[in-house]
Amino acid sequence: MGYTKANGQWADTLDITVYPATTLVAAGAVNGSAIEIGDRAAACLELVCTDLTASDTLDAKIQTSKDGIGSGLGVWRDVASFTQITATTGSERKSFSGLDRFIRAVVTPTDVGGGGVSATLSIVGELKR
Repeated sequence: MGYTKANGQWADTLDITVYPATTLVAAGAVNGSAIEIGDRAAACLELVCTDLTASDTLDAKIQTSKDGIGSGLGVWRDVASFTQITATTGSERKSFSGLDRFIRAVVTPTDVGGGGVSATLSIVGELKR
């Protein structure tokens, strides 16, 4: 994938789904799947929350690892955090670099209101070299 920039140069990008559209119905952190991104060290990702129960919150972050397992020197480390979502819908786009060979999302719905939590979200975007 990619596109031609205004100056005529080719920008090599790769579309990616880091966290597919999912509805979570329990509070607590959920680790997404490890995704191998190879030598692409930068990302532009968008968190989209299409439904969140009233009074509850949703946190999301992106982690990176050299081995995708999170052991030894390949331990998962945070590279970006999205602003906490506190409304019933919300979105944010972030750009960041410093990625290792694998990335994953960690999403955390919190039942603030005490009546149960439900959050529908996705994280998608593109990778750059």
